[in-house]
Amino acid sequence: MLNLPPLVLFNDYQSSRDYIEAVYSFFREDFLKNRVLYLNKPVICYPDPVEQGKEASFWHIITKDYKNGSRPLDTRRSERIRWPKPVIEGFKDNSVRVWEEIKRNKKGKKQSRVHFCFGDWDYLVVLTKRPNHWVICTAYPILDDDERGIEYKNDLQERYNKFLEKQTPPF
Repeated sequence: MLNLPPLVLFNDYQSSRDYIEAVYSFFREDFLKNRVLYLNKPVICYPDPVEQGKEASFWHIITKDYKNGSRPLDTRRSERIRWPKPVIEGFKDNSVRVWEEIKRNKKGKKQSRVHFCFGDWDYLVVLTKRPNHWVICTAYPILDDDERGIEYKNDLQERYNKFLEKQTPPF
C-alpha cells in the first residue's frame, strides 16, 4: 500500500493565515518548484485566477463549494495537501485505481480527465489531459461519515468498473 505523508493539521498553527501559508508551501514545493510526472508528461497547476497570490489549483484542492463569490477553507481537504503528488506518482501501486473519463467542460468542449482514487475510495485526485501536459484540477477526501460520501464512493466505483469493462486485454 502506498505510504502517504502525514496530515498538515490546522491546530498546529497559530492562525488560519499561518496555516494557509504552510499548506501553500507544501503545494508550491510539490507542483511549482519540483516536477510531478504522469505518463512522462508534467503535471502543472491552473495558474489563473490567482487569488491572494496563489494559483487556482491550490484553492480547488484546499477549499470546497464555491458559494457567494468565495471558497471557504476545508481543513479535511487542506490537511491532505501533501497527498496529491504521491498518489499521482504512485499510480502503479495496487492501492491506487486510475481511470479516464471524457467529459464536456463549461464551454461544451470534450476533455479527458484522469481520476486517481487511493485506498478504499478514500481520496481522489483529478487531472485534465492536455496535448503536452496534465493539469491538476482538484484533490479531496471522500468521507463516509454521511450518506452522500458513501453514495459518492459507490458512484466512483461504478465509474471505475465501467472504464475497466471497456478496456481490451493487451494480447
